[in-house]
Amino acid sequence: MNIQRSEAGFTLLEILLVIVILAVSTALIAPSFFAASSPSLYDEARRLNLALKLASDEASLSGRMFRWSARTDSYFFETAAANGAWQAVSEPPFEAYDLPSGIGIVDVQPVNNSLTEDEKDKKKATGPVMARLFFSPQGVMAISEITLANTVESSQRISIQLRPGPGGIQIMNGMDK
Repeated sequence: MNIQRSEAGFTLLEILLVIVILAVSTALIAPSFFAASSPSLYDEARRLNLALKLASDEASLSGRMFRWSARTDSYFFETAAANGAWQAVSEPPFEAYDLPSGIGIVDVQPVNNSLTEDEKDKKKATGPVMARLFFSPQGVMAISEITLANTVESSQRISIQLRPGPGGIQIMNGMDK
């Protein structure tokens, strides 16, 4: 009596091939997955750089003054109303923005933090404004530099320079992306 056994299943070679394919695809996908979970210092500098360029363009196109105000852990934009009062802008990308944990604004030159009486009252409730930059319809008002830093590793810094003229707002001291 001959009993035939059917040979069903996978060979060792097929199993190893599947494991290698899974390992390679995991190695390719994992770095991008973890990088997306926390913005880098360069990503935040690029975001701020674009927002500043848009504020400068918006001031030129609308004919109204724009003001950027910085705190150590956040920033916001305001525009001058017809009566001269400053009003917070709530539309993207000008709405108030809190920097991610571990990233902060460490320096703004030149410092201009003049406050009106109303703003002094608001300052008590919201925290101190470390500096302000102004954008007129004619462009950047003063040569300035904003420095962002990794607050955990203070050696990681990146600057955004603001200069009059075309291409005047740009990231300097670039880091590897």
